[in-house]
Amino acid sequence: MKKAGYAVDYRLQPGLVLVADAGILARLLEHLLMNSLQHGFLPQQADRQVRLRSKTSRDPQILIQYQDNGQGMPAELLPRLFVTFFTTKRHQGYSGLGGHIIYNLVTVELHGSIQARNEAEPGHRLPHFVANAAPARLSAGQMNACKAKSLQ
Repeated sequence: MKKAGYAVDYRLQPGLVLVADAGILARLLEHLLMNSLQHGFLPQQADRQVRLRSKTSRDPQILIQYQDNGQGMPAELLPRLFVTFFTTKRHQGYSGLGGHIIYNLVTVELHGSIQARNEAEPGHRLPHFVANAAPARLSAGQMNACKAKSLQ
C-alpha cells in the first residue's frame, strides 16, 4: 500500500465474522482498490485514502462500506458503474470490466447487494460502495478460532 501511495483506514465491528470464501473477499477488495487507483485518485494527489467499514445490518447480513477520497464520478455516470464494459478510460486501454466484476462478486458469490452513491464527506468523495453480504453464522468458539487464525 505504501508503494502504491495510499493509506487504508479500516474500522471493522469487533467480533463480526463473515462466512464467505476468503479468495472472493480478497478479489473484491483487490478490485475495489484497483478502481480507486486507476480511476479515483489523480496522479498528483498526495493524500490518497481508502476507508473500509463493516457492521451488522438490519438483516442477519453484514454491511461493508468502501470509500476513497479520489476525484469522484459524475452523478450522471453513476447508474452505469456496474454495467459490463462501461469505462470512462477506454482510450487509455481500460476494458470496463472492473465494476461488473465487483457487482458479480457481491451479488453472485456473496449473495448480497451493492450500490454506489455520491456522498460528499470531509476528505472523502466517491465512489462510496455499500454492500450487504452473506450472514455471519459462526459460534463463539468458531469466531475465536477465526480470530486466532487471522493473527498467524
